Amino acid sequence: MRTIEYTRHEFHAGPERRKAELPFFALDVPSLFFEGIIPPLSVLNEVLRTGGGDGGMSPGASWRPFVLQETEYVQLVQALQSLDLQEAKKKARFVPDSLRTDVSLHRSKHLLSWLRAVRAKYVKEGR
Repeated sequence: MRTIEYTRHEFHAGPERRKAELPFFALDVPSLFFEGIIPPLSVLNEVLRTGGGDGGMSPGASWRPFVLQETEYVQLVQALQSLDLQEAKKKARFVPDSLRTDVSLHRSKHLLSWLRAVRAKYVKEGR
């Protein structure tokens, strides 16, 4: 699996250069796995093409922009679904309590529409 070189950014600390296998890198990208849902390839690639950012007053991650091919995406999803999430929390900052795919949300091809769809399906109002 591909290893990614990137930088972690924290509000009250200097940037930290990192190198991690793709699943752990992905778990270091803020808000990528909203509600523990693995985004479809088109959404993931939209995020990866941006190169991230420093997060401003929030944590961030930055990297050289890239995209995944379908085969890499399938491997990534398999790796994420088989991770010991408690162990992953020792290597990455944004590890949800569970990770799952929801193919009904794959109709959303762009980040904002996907986030809206996840919110509509999984977020209970008033919580």
